[in-house]
Amino acid sequence: SKRRGAVGRHAHAVYLPSACRCACCAQESFQRHKLFKYWLQSFLAGVPTVLVGFRDERGTVHELKSFDTSTMHRLVRGAGREPYWEPAACINFGKGVLEWLLASLAANPAAAHYVMRYEPRQSAILLLRRDGGGGGGGGGG
Repeated sequence: SKRRGAVGRHAHAVYLPSACRCACCAQESFQRHKLFKYWLQSFLAGVPTVLVGFRDERGTVHELKSFDTSTMHRLVRGAGREPYWEPAACINFGKGVLEWLLASLAANPAAAHYVMRYEPRQSAILLLRRDGGGGGGGGGG
């Protein structure tokens, strides 16, 4: 089903993060990383509005800015006007990871313990089996 906005008990919820508005923190980084994080958390929780408090190096909030979760992705464009991230691609990636995880777990012993880890150098998500004694990893994915 297509999700048009928050309904029910989350219809009036607001997410209230803060972000650094310092000389060291670029607007591009905010759009690429922070807005993505705020969008994803709010979208999955059904929270329609994100109210960001922009703070200085000492932590004092000097500005508040409201973002609508359903349109936030339109703000994240690079210099070439290409989007940094697309909502559908992000959700599809998450869906693929969860499907892979379920299939991997179904193919392995139920009593085993696993750790899922992202390895940036390999651009891979690994599923490591932990032995009962808490020792090393194994298996992969």
